[in-house]
Amino acid sequence: MGRPPAGIFEGTITDFGSFDQCLETRAQDSWGDESFRGQYCSLFLKPNIDTSRPVSFLRNSRRNLSRIMKSIWFPGFRLGICVPSACSRNDIDVLIKSAFKNYGVNASVPLCDVERDIQLDNFQQAALICLCVVLSMVVLGTLVDVFLRSRQDKDRKPHAVLGALTSWSAYSNTLRLFDVSDDGSRLRALHGVRFLTMLWIILGYCYALTPIPNRRRIFNMFDFVKHTPFMFIANAYPAADTFFCLSGFLFGYSVFKQRRNLSKWLPILLIRRYVRVIVPCFCLLLVFSLLGLVSSGPIWRDNYALLRGNCEARWWKIPALVNNWEYSLDSCLPHLWFYAADLQLLVGFTPAVVLLVRWPKAGLALTLAMVLACSVYIALQTLYSDLYPVTIYFAEDVMKSRRTHTEVFKRPFSHAGAFSLGLLLAYMLRSRTPREDGAAKGSGHRCGRGAWRAAGWAAASGCGLAVLLGVEQWHKGLLPGPAVAALYASLHKTAWGLLVAWVAYVVCTDRKGIPSRFLSWGPFVALSRLSFSAYLLHILVLFVRFGSIRERLYSSHFIQMCEFIVVTVLSYSGAYVFHLLFEAPSTQFLTMATSAVAGRLLLAEEAPARRLTTSNQVVHIAVNEKPPKEANGSEGVHGQGPRSTHL
Repeated sequence: MGRPPAGIFEGTITDFGSFDQCLETRAQDSWGDESFRGQYCSLFLKPNIDTSRPVSFLRNSRRNLSRIMKSIWFPGFRLGICVPSACSRNDIDVLIKSAFKNYGVNASVPLCDVERDIQLDNFQQAALICLCVVLSMVVLGTLVDVFLRSRQDKDRKPHAVLGALTSWSAYSNTLRLFDVSDDGSRLRALHGVRFLTMLWIILGYCYALTPIPNRRRIFNMFDFVKHTPFMFIANAYPAADTFFCLSGFLFGYSVFKQRRNLSKWLPILLIRRYVRVIVPCFCLLLVFSLLGLVSSGPIWRDNYALLRGNCEARWWKIPALVNNWEYSLDSCLPHLWFYAADLQLLVGFTPAVVLLVRWPKAGLALTLAMVLACSVYIALQTLYSDLYPVTIYFAEDVMKSRRTHTEVFKRPFSHAGAFSLGLLLAYMLRSRTPREDGAAKGSGHRCGRGAWRAAGWAAASGCGLAVLLGVEQWHKGLLPGPAVAALYASLHKTAWGLLVAWVAYVVCTDRKGIPSRFLSWGPFVALSRLSFSAYLLHILVLFVRFGSIRERLYSSHFIQMCEFIVVTVLSYSGAYVFHLLFEAPSTQFLTMATSAVAGRLLLAEEAPARRLTTSNQVVHIAVNEKPPKEANGSEGVHGQGPRSTHL
């Protein structure tokens, strides 16, 4: 069993004992039959020490261990104990409480594990059946695709059924995924922005989601916030607004291109976006349900049982797009809040988009009014609900930090500023042709050149640094006054959106510049296309990694960076498999359905200036937003390029 952990005064609060040895223990009677087996239980001991909090929580943490013990984030000293399986958890809990109650220690045994044969519940059986069907379709689709490619008469159009089967082809989907040839798209550099932002998100989660029981020398984590560069990790929340800004930009870019048929195209675009998000999310639920069959550990059931119960009770909130209105501890796969907020913003800003197309001044006024209203609401909510200006990495009041995260950060109105800036940037770029960009470049009046470019970079960088580093003292425990908190809460996401919008503007209008060439690098393009699947899976990778761990990890940046590299590699490796099994086939089928509808719409209302010779060309322009020769999907939200909601 575990013993009182060494290094208590350094913040080490856990000793797991030997998890596997306990579960492998068997006791036999005189006949050789098993009488009982080892049962691993987690024992929590929290001393009831009556002391007041320090004036500065973090500054005095080492010298005031007793005060830290009373913090809400401190669950108690955790010890692993091994008891006979003949004893129930309730029996052990009663005995432990009785033994420690006279010593001023709150003791509890909330969880126990016994090694049992694998038993599949109904949902897991259904998930395995679905997975087998999908694997069979991928194998069949790949064989059909290879056969069609090998036949001599390659120009003959295959039967519709065979064409549909090739949507599952791992061979074709891999070719499309890794086709990084430069097709001249002005949006190519956004791939780099998306991939690097995804890395930032994984890095932030590697620090934030490491369970406290998994740590040795926890006080090192308090020292992290004393160093300014750590704010890029502790305050990684603007990464979400990078994606919201790109979402608004790509949504507007697609809508403004179809302005001639906006009334018919806009519903199709919204439905398409919804389906492309929800189908992979449901596939993720299937994968999540099977994790209990492949992983275990001293703290595995702490979170898996909670999330599994949440998913069984609240799975419907994911397709209903309301999962961002509940606390993370009550959510099924909490990281899916982003897609709910993103789709809510798309619907909410649809009237503004329509006005920007029909009456630009009215659309601009409505957009600015919506952003102003959201900012004022956030300021008032922060002020009168007594919330933090941003989620604090090590907050003394953990419940207030959780309320801030749920009631502000996860709500769509909190990201309206960044989303609207992307929308307005799309409108501006759609109003300019590449020829106009070239003329501006030659005349020397383009904002990305000379003094205007320097001023733009200075202003955008200033906004970004103010957002990232302005919270440093708050993470150290020196919180701002109510007015400053309300001001920062209401404006910092919009300020970050200015930086993202400026970068997007520069790389989209100056493809020969250094930033654009760097962000357009071929490997970034391929990895960016996997970012949606990587975002879905990286939480599960972290969950399995930290939930199955048997020993504590030393709290240091080196260890965390090693974890980051491992999680990133596993997330993108799993994302490739997830892409081939679920994302790519669903996208191909959705493209076929949209193509059929698009072909009917454009052929029925074909304008003289846009007459095409074949319906196939109509489909390519309507769905892929590019001529047929560019139909490899590198531009816009419709191809394999920067999909606004696909992180």
